[in-house]
Amino acid sequence: MHERQTLTDPSGEDTLVPHTFFRGDGDTDTLAVLVPGYGYRATMPLLHYTERALLWRGADALRLDLAYDTDPTFTGADPATRRTRTREDAERALRAALTQREYSRYVLVGKSLGTLALADLIESPLGGGRPACVWLTPLLGNAVLREAVRRRRPSSLFVIGTADPLYDAATLQELVNATGGRAVVVDHADHSLEVAGDLRASLEALQAYGEGLETFLEAAGIVAENESDG
Repeated sequence: MHERQTLTDPSGEDTLVPHTFFRGDGDTDTLAVLVPGYGYRATMPLLHYTERALLWRGADALRLDLAYDTDPTFTGADPATRRTRTREDAERALRAALTQREYSRYVLVGKSLGTLALADLIESPLGGGRPACVWLTPLLGNAVLREAVRRRRPSSLFVIGTADPLYDAATLQELVNATGGRAVVVDHADHSLEVAGDLRASLEALQAYGEGLETFLEAAGIVAENESDG
């Protein structure tokens, strides 16, 4: 089982962004970090089931409960300021999580805007070693993200739909090759990995991602513990 906690900044100087920390009652060396998108909440399907899969495998997890799209100081800022804030918010929360116990393995999960935070975290010693990264509908057109992935080459799972405006088959294949990673590409799925107007196809898209995620986590040595969390 996991206890839900709210963390405090170890320095006592900053207020952390809204978040939930899931601390397991058993020993673990794995910390997962989940960063949502601009309007895609951390409790929505792609991130919810990712969180479940990681908790069921015994990992501790830090979920950032961000809602930047409702914050005028964020929506009115220029792109550089937004990126800086996203990076700093994620790094401060991660620093707090790292004080909870000794971790040696990390799973970083980002959705859309959250993939920019991942690009920063893998450049930072906060991420530790070679983290396993799940890039949900990544911003493939962003040069900073592409360069960080090429340079750090994290173990990676890329997930995107062909109807996503950000989908670029050539760039995706380049990043898969650079990381020796995997990709789940869903025909006709949009930026939410849903097939507009087709419930069955949308559920099948979620299932395809879930199967790809389980294979990826097992390859990373994060195995199921069959625990139950509410």
